[in-house]
Amino acid sequence: EILIGLVGSEMCIETAIDRIIDVYPPHSQGQIRAQLANSLVAVISQTLVPTADGKGRIAALELMSCTDAISSLIREGKIFQIPNSIQTSKALGMFSLDQDLARLVRTGKITEELQEAVARTPTISRDISELINQHKSSSDVTMPPVYTAALFMRF
Repeated sequence: EILIGLVGSEMCIETAIDRIIDVYPPHSQGQIRAQLANSLVAVISQTLVPTADGKGRIAALELMSCTDAISSLIREGKIFQIPNSIQTSKALGMFSLDQDLARLVRTGKITEELQEAVARTPTISRDISELINQHKSSSDVTMPPVYTAALFMRF
């Protein structure tokens, strides 16, 4: 297995995947998508955001495991649909940036104003936050632990 780190502004999982594919000439991209779909294990994306107390930064994360459905989206060039798959795959351990921002607001690590500024879909992020606040004691709304930013592949 290999770990490939990616750095960039406005980095998200679909951008990381697109960047890898776009390195290759257009006539090779279909083959690269197929190889990537077969070798990708997981992608973790992070955005460092200021803490609520203003004394530092905290990572807001997004985690994607490469399931058969995700592999199919990559192979078919439907990378733009990956965020929807992540959003609906919490049971598989995946979570979106917006879901993690809602967790950070719930735990008091960041402010709601910052959540709105950073969220990819502010309305959805706000709705997630409200849902979590309504069910704070429920174990089914807890988020996975914090990871490091990386792209993992198997060869």
